[in-house]
Amino acid sequence: MGPAPPPYYPVTLPEPYRFGQIIGTVVTGKNQLEEKAQKAVDACNAKSLDLDLHGMHLDEMPLRLTKLINLNVLNLQHNNLFSVQRVFDAISNCEELVDLNLSYNMLNGRVPEAVKHLKRLKTINLRANMITGFAPEIGECLMMEIFDTTNNKMTEVPETICEGCPSLKELRVGGNKLVSLPEGIGGLKALTHIDAAKNSIAVLPGAAIGTLQQLQFLNVAQNALTDIPEDIGVCENLSYLNISENQISIIPPSLFASMKNLEYLFAYKNKLTSLPQELGSASKLRLASFANNKIPSLPTGIGQLRNLEELYMGGNPTLKLIPGTVHGMTSIRAIFIQNCPKLKSLPFELELCKNLTFLDLTGAKKQTCVYSTELKQALPKLKIKGGKPKKPKKGKSSVGRVPMPLGSPMVDPPPATN
Repeated sequence: MGPAPPPYYPVTLPEPYRFGQIIGTVVTGKNQLEEKAQKAVDACNAKSLDLDLHGMHLDEMPLRLTKLINLNVLNLQHNNLFSVQRVFDAISNCEELVDLNLSYNMLNGRVPEAVKHLKRLKTINLRANMITGFAPEIGECLMMEIFDTTNNKMTEVPETICEGCPSLKELRVGGNKLVSLPEGIGGLKALTHIDAAKNSIAVLPGAAIGTLQQLQFLNVAQNALTDIPEDIGVCENLSYLNISENQISIIPPSLFASMKNLEYLFAYKNKLTSLPQELGSASKLRLASFANNKIPSLPTGIGQLRNLEELYMGGNPTLKLIPGTVHGMTSIRAIFIQNCPKLKSLPFELELCKNLTFLDLTGAKKQTCVYSTELKQALPKLKIKGGKPKKPKKGKSSVGRVPMPLGSPMVDPPPATN
C-alpha cells in the first residue's frame, strides 16, 4: 500500500494567527489585482493601442478606462464581470476599438444599444457568459468580421447582423438556445465559418446557406435536425461539414455532386440507413465518419475516394457488406469497423490498400468477423485489432484474383433494413 493521503483537517494555521487573517489575505490579494489593473489602465496613454486585463478577478470596470479613446484591443477575459450594461457603458467612448474580448466572465442579460458606438469593431468575443440577446444596434457595427457568442443563453441570432454586417466572416453561436438560424443569413456573402452546434435547431435555411459561396466550415452537430437540405451542396468551397448527433435518416445524393472541396465529413450518431453512391464524387474527402447509424452496406462509389485517409463505420449493427471497390481508396490509413456484429468477412481487395496501417474489428462477443492471413502478409505494417485470422482454403487464395472494378454493382445485393 502506498502512503496515506494527507489529512484535510486540521488546517495548519500561520503563527502567530489572528482572527480574520485568512479572509483578510483574500481581500488584500483582490485589492492588489485591482490596483494592478488600474495601473495598467493609467499606463495606457493616449497613444497606446492594446490593453490586456485578463485573469485579474475584476468585478467592475477599471476607472478612467473611458478616457482611452484610441484603444484598439481590449482583453478582459477570465474575470468576474457581471453587468453587461456597465461594461458597454464604460467602453462606449473607445470608438477606435477593433478587438473586444469579454469571454469567460459572468455577463448576463442583453447587450445594450451602447454597442453602436463601436463602429470599428471587427471582433467581439462573448464566449462563456450568460448573454440572452443583443440590442438591434449591433447591426451598426458595419466592420465586424467575427461574432462569437458560444456557450451563452441566446434564443436567436440578431437579424440586424445579417442586414448590417456585410463583412462578417465567422458566426460562432454554438451552445446556446437557438431553435433556428435566420433566413437573412444568406445576405452575409463573406461568411466562411458557421458554428451552430449544441442548440435546438430543427430546420436549416438551406436556400439561404446555399448562397454562401465563401463558406468553408459548417458545424450543426447536436441539434434536432431530421434532414439536411440539398442546397448546402451548392457551397462549392465547403471543406468541413459536421451534422453529427442529430436525427437525420437520409443524406441527399445531390449533396455530394458539387462538393469538390469537402475534406472532413462527420455524420455519426444519426439515423442513416444508407449512403448514396454519389459519395464518391467528394473526391477530396480525407476523413469520413458514419459511426453509430444503421447503415447495412457501403456504396461501391466509396472506391472513388482516393484521398480518403480515415473511415469510421463502428457502431452500425446492420452493417454486413464492404464492397471490393475499397481498393480504390489508395490513401486509406485507418478503418474503424468495431461493434458491427453482422459483418462476417472482409473483401480480399483490402490487400491492395498499401497505405493501410490500422484496422479495428473489435466488438461484442457475437462479432465474428474474419480476415485472411494473406492480408497481414500483403500489408506487413498493418495492425489489426480484434477479428479472427483465417487461412484461405486450397484453391481459394486471393493471389491473381482480379479486383472488383470501381463503379461496378455490388457482388451481393445490400441487406434489407429492419
